[in-house]
Amino acid sequence: MTRSQHRAPRLLAGVIAALLVGCSAQTTVDIHTDHDPTAEFAGFRTYGWVPGRPAAPAVNRGNDPFLESRLRAIPQVIEQALVEKGFRKDPNGRPDFRVAYRVATEKARIDSFQDYGWYKRAGGSKDLGTAYVTGYEEGSLTIDIVSASGERLLWRGTARAVVDDSIPTTERQARLERAVRQLLHAFPPR
Repeated sequence: MTRSQHRAPRLLAGVIAALLVGCSAQTTVDIHTDHDPTAEFAGFRTYGWVPGRPAAPAVNRGNDPFLESRLRAIPQVIEQALVEKGFRKDPNGRPDFRVAYRVATEKARIDSFQDYGWYKRAGGSKDLGTAYVTGYEEGSLTIDIVSASGERLLWRGTARAVVDDSIPTTERQARLERAVRQLLHAFPPR
């Protein structure tokens, strides 16, 4: 083997590592939205919460003592984003649409370089070996827009990202707020 042939695998490994490290600098949130194509969104001006909401969802993560306060902030962030879009909260209990949300976490694992690339872009900080062996936690936030009666789902948006306890609390809160804004950017659908 020539000297350049020996360097090729190391060069390729270096390029892959640089791409993955570069991807981690830009944290992304995976956003998915869908809607009922027969729904008429044009007349929506006011919103309300699905009865019984907003209530802080139960997510058991004992390693984050401030999780509950961040989760309690979700309704305020949703309301602020809706107001910024021109909607107002209905004071009379007769909104044009209602809002609900839920938060979930689940254990995920790395099975390929592509999975690891997504993990790093979504805010993961573990190295490949650790992430592959131990897995990681993935969090999701789903916002539902339902009819005023609460009987018909009109629009749903889900944001998904890596839950990383190593990032500062202020950044975690900022990521949550960005996720809500990114989700509601697609509401109402065009």
